[in-house]
Amino acid sequence: MVHDVTLLRDIALGIIFAAVLGHAARLLRQPLLLGYIAGGILLSSQMGFGLVSDAESIELISEIGLILLLFIIGLEIDLRELRRLGRSMLALGVGQFVINALLGAAFFSWLGVVPYLTEEAVFRTLQEVASAAPGSEIVFDYVVPLALLDEKAQQVWAIVEATSAARGEPAPSLFEPESLAARVREVGFAQVWDLSPEAAFARYFASRTDGLRNLGGQHLIRARVGD
Repeated sequence: MVHDVTLLRDIALGIIFAAVLGHAARLLRQPLLLGYIAGGILLSSQMGFGLVSDAESIELISEIGLILLLFIIGLEIDLRELRRLGRSMLALGVGQFVINALLGAAFFSWLGVVPYLTEEAVFRTLQEVASAAPGSEIVFDYVVPLALLDEKAQQVWAIVEATSAARGEPAPSLFEPESLAARVREVGFAQVWDLSPEAAFARYFASRTDGLRNLGGQHLIRARVGD
């Protein structure tokens, strides 16, 4: 019984605050929606007076509000106007869906970071990125274990590691390509591409005449979030 009284009181408060703040928004020539949102904020326990704090009441009020909103929209629909604007509304609807889908996807450039992170930090970050919208992508570079390099590349990376150590920088995290690609898929990426130093040389450096070469042992990964 007490819960029922509390629920009725919360509903009444919601209607009163929505009406008062909605009227204030109308007087200020602002959208009614802003007034309704302001009313909800004032009733909340996080930013307002805490007049409505029961989780069940909040959920029920939100459902009632949504039902009333959809009901009002239905009352105001003019079928003749809707028929007249049919093609343009369909085009706008499809266009809005496509734009929202494109804007929802994100691109993360993570170059020059992975070698300086711990393995745990690397995969924790990748797991967070994998929770982004479908189609989102990340690109990052990493270094393979020295045992997988030829003698010349090992000498170069030995110098790099010695220089980094002299600066107080931590030893880089090293990853085996096939194992890393498999783990990237495990955290939630649907597609993974690995660009090896040899493939990068063939694509970007083979035709150069200035002698510029890429550093062996450094791979690039591009990973995409699936549906």
